[in-house]
Amino acid sequence: MMNFKFMDYISKNNLIYAGIGFLSFCVGFILCYGLYEHKYNKLKKELELAKEKCDVDFVSNYKMESGYTYTGYLCNGRRFGYGYMVTPKGTVYEGSWVNNDIVNGTMKNGRNHYTGDFNGLSPDGYGMMSYSDNSYYKGGWCNGAKSGIGIRVDSLGNKSFGRWINGIIDKSTANSAIEDKVWGIDLSHHNYIDEWDNIALYRTFDGEVYRSRPSANFILQPISFVFVKATEGATHRDKRYVGNMLSAKKHGIVRGSYHFMHLTSSSPEQQADNFLDFIIYEKGDLPPVLDIEVADQARRIGVEETQERVLKWLEIVERKLGTRPIIYTSASMKKDFFDARKFSKYKFWIAHYRNEPPSDFNYLIWQCTDKGYIYGLEHTHKIDINIFNGTYRDFITLLDN
Repeated sequence: MMNFKFMDYISKNNLIYAGIGFLSFCVGFILCYGLYEHKYNKLKKELELAKEKCDVDFVSNYKMESGYTYTGYLCNGRRFGYGYMVTPKGTVYEGSWVNNDIVNGTMKNGRNHYTGDFNGLSPDGYGMMSYSDNSYYKGGWCNGAKSGIGIRVDSLGNKSFGRWINGIIDKSTANSAIEDKVWGIDLSHHNYIDEWDNIALYRTFDGEVYRSRPSANFILQPISFVFVKATEGATHRDKRYVGNMLSAKKHGIVRGSYHFMHLTSSSPEQQADNFLDFIIYEKGDLPPVLDIEVADQARRIGVEETQERVLKWLEIVERKLGTRPIIYTSASMKKDFFDARKFSKYKFWIAHYRNEPPSDFNYLIWQCTDKGYIYGLEHTHKIDINIFNGTYRDFITLLDN
């Protein structure tokens, strides 16, 4: 008999749930954070139908078709909501179901373990499969086969990143040297990603990332991190922030939040409160970022006042979150406003749109272009591309600290 604790499951996995009303009781229905948008919409439609038409039951070790054993919720006799199912061969499925199909959750088959999206009972969408030999694959799936952008790491730690077709990697775009440089992007409602499942950067064979969209002679480079705009000023909150943060987490991209600061319209205290009240910040996320690029405002109020307001925001956020923020600014503003000793303890993310990074001061991250292209995106708007100043091990150390 399985020890089934529905509310414990919700708490443990931080899943979002909604109630299905029926007579005098309410049955929990799981909407996993990792659903595709079309699957999410499908769930919403099914939920609305269920409110009107569904006879909801909770069953334990219920014998279903083909010898399956199911514990969970049924809607008119079909698996719907959270459930746990065991096949006659011992494969275990656990997660969120719609109309008898699991749409997101886990599958355990012997020592193989999959977590992600499904179609029917097959991996389909985005997910990670850990194999019995300690290798794993993380990326796109289609009808149970590796498909789209993904990375495979074998039992010795060797990596293959690229485009997969019917379970086989396309060798023309495959990249096995993905950790020599750490590349990332930054997003807001102005420059956004609406499809995360098959994205990557275009990379040259000598290790650089293209800042245009090549038609040939490229390999693919994973996006290792993303900074997401959260807030601006004292009141603005980016409408795409929460979706961007959840999508980054689902796809295994290290994420961080940034605040766009104004120097004249509101106080640093008000702006820090806006940021702290809104952001998602968890263990393993990048440090918070203060985006200060309003050079005209800075010149208007002067160097000393600019420094005082910036430091006030930084100190409030560091005190609240327990981690020191990063400062994003241009190379020219760094020289004109933030070269003072009082900023020596802070790390800088520098916007410097040149072929070479800034050479006259230290930086943590270099934003090398605001006109980059992303593999896997059909739209034409440009994306900011960034490179971390260090090794992959240095990057992990930053997260650990």
